[in-house]
Amino acid sequence: MNIQSDYNYNISMQGKGPHTKVPDKSIRKFKDKVKQIFIDLIPEKTFSGEKAETDSYVNTNNILSRPHVNRIIMGTTALMTQPFIDLYNPNVDEETKKVSMYRTIAKIIAGTAVGTLVRGSCYKLVATMTDIEGTKKHSKSLLPKAWIEKFKKHPDYLGNYKSALATFMSLGIMLFTNFLLDAPLTLYLTNKFNESRQKQQKGKEVVNG
Repeated sequence: MNIQSDYNYNISMQGKGPHTKVPDKSIRKFKDKVKQIFIDLIPEKTFSGEKAETDSYVNTNNILSRPHVNRIIMGTTALMTQPFIDLYNPNVDEETKKVSMYRTIAKIIAGTAVGTLVRGSCYKLVATMTDIEGTKKHSKSLLPKAWIEKFKKHPDYLGNYKSALATFMSLGIMLFTNFLLDAPLTLYLTNKFNESRQKQQKGKEVVNG
């Protein structure tokens, strides 16, 4: 063995003891082939998805995330659940149950109406002032210049930005409308509901003698 071959031999044997087992390449190839078969069996749309379905999901998500739409959903859900909790409260008498139920209904209607109006107005204002393609003076007043290119590439980002900005704006306004509009409207509706209930009750008493 010459010097060159002896040097190569020593280098190749570093890190391997006399009992080191060299992996069988054929077994590794077989495992890779089996893995590939299972990967090929999975439908491609599981990963990529159909463009139409993706666009539909993005559009639906953008609509539902709008503050006024979100407020309508919350109000509708509350109207379908909370009054029944008051009506079937076992700890109070029948008169208190009905008064509490009508007060809850009035509060939900007033809060939903005012909240939807304020949030919808704020969203419309924000949308007008975040129009990337707009040419009017204030079309881009609320658009950070550093984000415009990103919004053009990802319209869903712009939708989320509009919703978030409109939500924060409406929360500030509703600090005042809660006292100026919500409370008076709730009281007005509660009185109207109770007046109507009392008239119906008196009518039943007259009929029953």
